[in-house]
Formats: sequence, structure tokens, C-alpha cells
Amino acid sequence: MGLLLCAEKQDGNQAAEEKSHYSCWYHTGGRRTPAGRWQEARDRNVLEYGCMRALLLLLVASRMAPAAPPKVMLWAWERPGDLRALPAGAGVAFLAATVTLIDGEVETMPRFQPLRLPRGAYRMAVVRVAAPGAVSEATQLRPAVDAIADVAATARADALQIDFDAGASQLPFYRALLGQVRARLGKGLFLSMTALVSWCGPDSWMRGLPVNEIVPMTFEMGGAAPAIEARLRSGGKLESPLCRASIGVAEQDLAARPRALRTYVFAYRDWTEEAVRAVLERTR
Repeated sequence: MGLLLCAEKQDGNQAAEEKSHYSCWYHTGGRRTPAGRWQEARDRNVLEYGCMRALLLLLVASRMAPAAPPKVMLWAWERPGDLRALPAGAGVAFLAATVTLIDGEVETMPRFQPLRLPRGAYRMAVVRVAAPGAVSEATQLRPAVDAIADVAATARADALQIDFDAGASQLPFYRALLGQVRARLGKGLFLSMTALVSWCGPDSWMRGLPVNEIVPMTFEMGGAAPAIEARLRSGGKLESPLCRASIGVAEQDLAARPRALRTYVFAYRDWTEEAVRAVLERTR
């Protein structure tokens, strides 16, 4: 690509009139073309500028719209896993670290168990956030954001998922956490969050959260289990539209859950080649 270089130059013949003109060259890797003969070079420069601008816009657009996960995602928690049989149409959401908010401080525990994946597999790093007591925005918010950003940078995954079963008093903190994580990591990273089914009512607190995806976990549902279980088994959907695009399902409940655009599958056993194939067969 060329660059137009111009330098202001005083004209001695017109010095009395305090006039100046510009001496210009089209710089093309060391060759200078006098301004009077650079029409062709200028046209080429305009064309190249247009191409570069188009490429830049495409790059920005790609960063603004991150690649979405495949339709089937397998959760790989803190246990050994062999997912080498994972086909191109599926991905893995692996526990990368646990961030614990306790006694006004933030502690990070990385993953310890091995996980074997095929080359090129879609990888989503999951950060589990645990808060057994009260949380403080003043002392814990920024360290928690720093910890999550560090995990994302270390994992170099295609996406990030935050898994936080926040209590009612912790929801303002969670909203602030998601907002700051998004601001830190930018819009170019696909950001997912898990959700308790109790958050999926008609007046969900999750409206307006800066995430690309909400994944309701339709297992281990606590007190909401009987009513929600009956609704899901009869083919019904969760009340909030925010909770309908994706769904988190335990392996044994796959047949009793409605179809969604994206399904996350949790297994209470180690992932093996046999287990992967069985789940993929049931999610076709």
C-alpha cells in the first residue's frame, strides 16, 4: 500500500507575497513520483485505501458478532474427560476455574483434572463463582472481574460462561459483575451465563444483561423442581423468553426436555468416547 507524503515548502519567487505551495510525492517503497506525474499512483492509492477500509469494517464486524457455539455443548466439570470423539458439530464447556467470594476477599482455584479434546474443537471456558456469604462491590467486584479476565486470557477459549447461583441479595453484585466482565473483555467474545430456573419467570431480573446467551439449568432445581419438571415433561416452556433459546440438561433427562436452539448436557460420570457418542445420538 502506498502513502502520500506532503511537505510544506516556501517558494522563493513568491516570498514577498508570503505564499507557499506543497511538494508532494507518492511513496511506493522508496520510489518518489513527482506530483505532476502521480495521477496513476493516486488512483491506485484510492483503490487500495478502499480495500483496506472494507477489510477493517469486516474485521470490526467480526469482533462485534462473535462466533456462536454449536447446537450441542457438553459440560466437562472437575473430573477426567476424554472428548476426542467430539465431532465438529458439537463443543465443550469445560470448568476452567472456580472463583470464591469469601470474607471480603476473592480466591481462585484452577482446574486440576485432565481433559482430552480433538484439535479444532469449539471450547467454552466456564468460571464457577461461589459466594457462601454476603458479597461486597467495594472490596470484591474488581478482584473478581480481574480473576475472571485472567482465566479467559489463560484459557484462550472461543467463549466464556459464568456459572453463579447467586442468592437474591447477591443479584445486584452479579449484574455489576457481568457488566464489568463484558466491558473488560469486549463484545468480540461470546459471553454466556447459566441461570437457575427460578430466575426464568415473567418478570426475570436478567432483562438487559450484557450476555449473548442465558442457559437455564433444568436439573437439581431445588424447590422449583416439581412444578417446572411437570411443565417441561409435558412439552411446556419456561415462562421468560430469555430462557428459551438454550437449555441445560442432565444426561438422563434428555428425552424429557423440550428442544432448544442449543443444548448443554451435564453428565454425572466421566466423559468417555462411548458416553459422547450416546449423548450425540440422543440429541440428533
